Amino acid sequence: KALEKATGDWTLQLDADEVVTPELAKEIREVLNGNYSYKNNNLFERHQKLIEERDGPIGKKTGETVGYFIPRLNIFLGKPLIHAGVYPDGVIRLVKNGKARFPQKSVHEQISLDGEVSWLSGNLLHYDSPTLKRYLSRLNRYTDLKAHELRNNQVSKGVISFLMFTLYYPLATFFKLYFRHLGFMDGVSGFLWSFFSAMHFPVAYFKYLTS
Repeated sequence: KALEKATGDWTLQLDADEVVTPELAKEIREVLNGNYSYKNNNLFERHQKLIEERDGPIGKKTGETVGYFIPRLNIFLGKPLIHAGVYPDGVIRLVKNGKARFPQKSVHEQISLDGEVSWLSGNLLHYDSPTLKRYLSRLNRYTDLKAHELRNNQVSKGVISFLMFTLYYPLATFFKLYFRHLGFMDGVSGFLWSFFSAMHFPVAYFKYLTS
């Protein structure tokens, strides 16, 4: 509703725990002035491809850029997470008025665009979880949402699904984040992030089983 009521030519969406860096602010001004030029970045483009594999194609081929992904640098337990598949954590946050809408999803919500999407390269600092207590509180909320999604999709409660959610998905996720995406290079923070990311699956599934 807030996005629909915005009156500016462009809208920048921010959460309360996010901070715009000077580099990002400079690029946003360039977009507003019509002189921003995206420089190819393979990391960003690979990240966008993964998002589209999960959520479907983003935007439409219209010849007009109406939205921008912004790379988020997540500050986890007081330290930036560079590895573990976390960066750039791209989110579409700068959108042209009248060309964007929210699809009303509870998990992995991504703005829908009536036009094309590009990238800014300046970081948006995301002070996601300053303490482990805060992170666990968020994990509890997100696994509630995931359990609700499993219930809506009528996911099987049989043996195969049980093994997938309690063994395969968490183990595959941990090894992917901690080893393949070098989470171990972020020290204790990288281990905790990889471990709890893996635990989303069994926690959500057990909530679903017992609901």
